[in-house]
Amino acid sequence: MVKSIDLMISDETLRDGQQQPLVTFQAQEMREIIESTQKALGSSLYNIDIMPSMHPMHEDIAGYAHFKGVPVTLATPMKREQIYGCSKLADNIIVISSLSDSLMKAKKLTRESNLLCTKARLNYAKSLGLNCGLAGEGTAEADLDFMVNYINSNTGLMDYFIYCDTFGNANPDDTETRISYLKSNVHVPILMHCHNDEGNAVDNTIAGILAGADGISTTFTGIGDRAGNAPTEEVLKTLKQMGFIINGVDYKQLEITSELVENYAGIGPAEPGSNYAKVHEAGIHVDAILKARENGEVVYNANAGFGIAIGVSSGLKNLKHVYEMYGLPVPNNDLQREILLELKDEAIKQKRSFSPGEVFHYIQNNGLVQHKLPSIPNRKSGSTFYRV
Repeated sequence: MVKSIDLMISDETLRDGQQQPLVTFQAQEMREIIESTQKALGSSLYNIDIMPSMHPMHEDIAGYAHFKGVPVTLATPMKREQIYGCSKLADNIIVISSLSDSLMKAKKLTRESNLLCTKARLNYAKSLGLNCGLAGEGTAEADLDFMVNYINSNTGLMDYFIYCDTFGNANPDDTETRISYLKSNVHVPILMHCHNDEGNAVDNTIAGILAGADGISTTFTGIGDRAGNAPTEEVLKTLKQMGFIINGVDYKQLEITSELVENYAGIGPAEPGSNYAKVHEAGIHVDAILKARENGEVVYNANAGFGIAIGVSSGLKNLKHVYEMYGLPVPNNDLQREILLELKDEAIKQKRSFSPGEVFHYIQNNGLVQHKLPSIPNRKSGSTFYRV
């Protein structure tokens, strides 16, 4: 028996998807992806998620989406200045907070201090007239009772909660149990955001929906950091095969959008367990890994071959780590920002990311603008890129 259901879909292709090393969209490509995504998901499209701090171009893309009438949400760390910056670009934001004990310890947070900080930042966002979602890093490993208290303490400040299997090691049975418990004890919509490190991203997402989750946070083709995310099209097609038709979705356009993203990405998500899946480009993840190491913690399975790339989603910690790897004096933050922005400009131009060795060469040659980083002729066969 076929049943039509509503589903909130947060499309993460332009944010989480670009956290995958070697995946970099140019401005026109992002505009086309936005338009195709809107056609494919229709009324089920809750938002397209963009992180303006990645690159100034992303601010322009957020403005373009808003101009086109596409629901856009800006993702930001739990920092007052970045929340304020987002308020100048859009009315909707997603703030990101660490909820697993290992991530909180790495960032020198306690459960109590994290809760107080979150409440303060959400209150600040509300004072700016913003609608707020909250994405919980490490949710699949967080203590359930703490999580219930954390969510309920912020009821009225957050509009929805994104349940993140950040480390990608959850299983469907446990996911179903945990989502059922949350739905029985909290009163905000819950969206599923699952990574694919163990190959369970789709199954975990489906398990969460069957347990009562209200929506999904996914990327087309499954691109994303490490082994990627649950693919939007695969989740929706699987639900259809199970007898659930999602209101508003154009299933033919779904395939068109998937092919468009695949073409512009130029590379698919990494195979779970491969060396490629152990490389991090996203600044938020590299920052957590390095802080965890300082505190004797392991996050993101980082001791199993930690490698980094520098690309459009990287932060200052990525660049600082390269300087330290090669024993170079670390410049001040202003110069680091200048160098990082130029690297990002080059990454967008060449549609790729750079290895630490390439960045070292760039620094040593005092290249900044003049020196052009080498290109990879065929990004789909660039495995040597990841030798760190």
